[in-house]
Amino acid sequence: MTDMVFHRSLRTGHYRKNVAWVLGLWLMVCITLLCGCSDQKTTSTLPGTHPGAWMDKSSSDFHGRVVTAGSSESCRECHGADFDGGEVQVSCIDCHIEKGACVTCHGGRDNATGAPPTGLHGEIYDTTIAVGAHTEHLTASDIATAVSCDACHLVPVVASDSGHLGIDSIAEIIWHGISDAGTAVWDRESRTCRNTYCHGDFSGGNAGNAPLWTATGQAECGSCHDDGANPQRLGWKHAFHVGTVGLGCVECHATVIDTALQITNLNLHVNGVVDTLTRDTTVCNVCHGAGVDACTACHGGVDNATGAPPTGLEGESATTDLAVGAHTAHLEDGEIAAAFECGSCHNVPTNVQDLGHLGADSVAEINFGGIAGGQSVWGRAAATCEQTYCHGSFSGGDPSNAPVWTSGGQADCGSCHDVGVDPGKIGGIHEFHITSAGFTCGDCHARVADRLGNIIDITLHVNGEVDLLTLDHDACNVCHEQGTAHCTDCHGGDDNQTGAPPSGIEGETATTDLAVGAHTAHVESSTLAGAIECDECHVTPAAAVDPDHFGIDSVAEITWGATAGDQSIWDRVNATCEQTYCHGNFNGGIVGNVPVWTSSDPASCGSCHDVGAQPSDLRWKHQFHVEVASLKCGDCHASVVDTLLNITDPSLHVNGIIDTLTRDVVVCSSCHGGGSGTCTLCHGGADNQTGAPPLGISGETATSQLAVGAHTIHLDGGPMAVGFSCTECHVTPLAWDDPEHFGPDGIAEVTFGPLAGPNATWSRDDSSCADTYCHGDFPGGNNSQSPPWTESGIDLCGSCHDFGAHPARLSGRHEKHVVDKDVECYQCHSTTVDASLNLVEKWVHVDGENTISFSSGQGVWANGECTNTGCHGRESW
Repeated sequence: MTDMVFHRSLRTGHYRKNVAWVLGLWLMVCITLLCGCSDQKTTSTLPGTHPGAWMDKSSSDFHGRVVTAGSSESCRECHGADFDGGEVQVSCIDCHIEKGACVTCHGGRDNATGAPPTGLHGEIYDTTIAVGAHTEHLTASDIATAVSCDACHLVPVVASDSGHLGIDSIAEIIWHGISDAGTAVWDRESRTCRNTYCHGDFSGGNAGNAPLWTATGQAECGSCHDDGANPQRLGWKHAFHVGTVGLGCVECHATVIDTALQITNLNLHVNGVVDTLTRDTTVCNVCHGAGVDACTACHGGVDNATGAPPTGLEGESATTDLAVGAHTAHLEDGEIAAAFECGSCHNVPTNVQDLGHLGADSVAEINFGGIAGGQSVWGRAAATCEQTYCHGSFSGGDPSNAPVWTSGGQADCGSCHDVGVDPGKIGGIHEFHITSAGFTCGDCHARVADRLGNIIDITLHVNGEVDLLTLDHDACNVCHEQGTAHCTDCHGGDDNQTGAPPSGIEGETATTDLAVGAHTAHVESSTLAGAIECDECHVTPAAAVDPDHFGIDSVAEITWGATAGDQSIWDRVNATCEQTYCHGNFNGGIVGNVPVWTSSDPASCGSCHDVGAQPSDLRWKHQFHVEVASLKCGDCHASVVDTLLNITDPSLHVNGIIDTLTRDVVVCSSCHGGGSGTCTLCHGGADNQTGAPPLGISGETATSQLAVGAHTIHLDGGPMAVGFSCTECHVTPLAWDDPEHFGPDGIAEVTFGPLAGPNATWSRDDSSCADTYCHGDFPGGNNSQSPPWTESGIDLCGSCHDFGAHPARLSGRHEKHVVDKDVECYQCHSTTVDASLNLVEKWVHVDGENTISFSSGQGVWANGECTNTGCHGRESW
């Protein structure tokens, strides 16, 4: 009880004709005006009516103790039937305003809930209707937790709330929440409650149970539902599992009950939910295996074999039941869409014992995924799904469509998007094509619908994509011809004339839309780079009617071009591109750069490669030149950038090439002089001093890299030949600053010399040379040999010419000598090869000459003839 302030209220309706009473009232007013009101009264305001310590909390005569011990019934005689003042005009409500004060009138004898006992008229026995089973309900028992007051009553916030202090002092029964199964009834005359969930009105329960309020011992295990003695009363699969299989309650309700039928968790019993959790999943696995076929045992099989209800876990089979609803309509093919996967709405377990499958509440959680979309919302109370792609939440659709799960006939053609009646709602250029050009759905979506609007391929409808395929290309050609100017009709024209969105084909114009994104930023020149061609990311059609242009799915396929590189990755889900040359995937670049296509953050100088702050990130010689020599980007890349890091020629930036051109050759001359010795500063020195890579000019060291390749084996020589001169493949500068040494593209041009031969060719794309003397292009040689530059171990004896196995392939009279006369290679080429085919002198091999020397020590070879060989006379080869 808090400190109390008493106030008198003079009400004209209570004036008495008795003059003495009126004078008494005026006297009280005067006393109040003179003395004021105190925070706490320690004496009664009407002396003689109550004991002197009636208002003293510490006294045994304190009125709160008296009322608690007895009742408040006698208070009504003076303070009114509703305690609002009565004859003495002193309202109890003025002080008793807190919710915690309920015990003053309603309880406190054996609990502090504010529920009787004690009754308003002093009742204290549970055989009285005012007391009854209040304590049993408000206190946890061995089978259930405490039931809240609002399960049966409208609970006031304060004592003065409307309807609390009623004239009849009868507590109205107003069912709420867990108690009400929809038909709960309180019969005051018989003192019973019927049809309440709490006492059996649920699927498989004892719906006829009508406990007497003023009796005891009526809520025992078995009074609300069967406990195994007669399992068929529980409905659905209980009779089979309990009667046939012999399972006990605990096997399937392990979180609720034990083997002795004792409730182990009161919170999970009489809680409005059927709580299932198996005690031993291996018991279930005897019958329930993996796959949807096993799902039907509990969830389906009545009208489909998908494993989706019907039947519900509690035996529900009507589509008006929440557990059943439109499952079959979704899981089986329909007239307008193919069957959906269970995973679109639920987490689908692999096995019956998967974590989260046998949940504590037996409510199937909704986790929208896949085609439904993460933005989807399920409202269990209203049994509706909202904002789902499947029912209209897409560009041009009806996002407000919220079908009711337990009703039918809601997915008709036109319920999710317009079908031509009001094409402006579909967005994009639908309105023009339908209203002005007179097109029907079937003209542009020919694989999906016919001209009458009938779906002809359900797999292409409600599939997450806008499926386009024209019925008649000629109809398109009336407006859409060749060239990018006509691309703008569908793809662009809002802020560029390239034919790249915006607008998207569904009318998208925002750069945050996937169809639009950064198209304009790529196809128009910027301060950092020139315009990027469409074919760097897409296969570009020559005309609107080209094959695959009007694809089934209307999704623009990403096919990377030469500059971006085929190692590039497009992630449609996250709208990101990864590992593209354009954004840092190059030697010394920021390989991990993953720009978001729909982001507004532009590519700035430094987002793809370092600009001098951390030159070591650029690799190779950058750190030395920037940190030690204090050179800037513009000193070595003068054709691309100036000293202030402004791109001077966007066409030479992000072009697939390292463009090097010095700003001032004098700066370079301080370190780089003439001769091949200084070549090693940029081109070599790692494993040879020839001035040939490695290193490559971008720091490459691996022979699998184009800049390195087989340079060392060619310049140093190997087991088959001595080293070659650089001039056999390149025009070699006399000094580092010779014209065209620092080319704008940083690529070493291949110009074959006399030994390689006039027919020699180099393919940068295949990284191979062909028709070179060095590798077989000579009479009798293997002129089809095209050795890859970046592979090793390919120049074995026999790769360029035969060594006796197939002498017919050799020139002249090799076959006659080798086959008919058993002459071996060394007998005519003794300075080149020995009897075991080992090279004797490498300098006479692959030297452009056929070196003839007879092993016998006699004989002469000249002008294609041999004489005095001891084999025969003068003979022409």
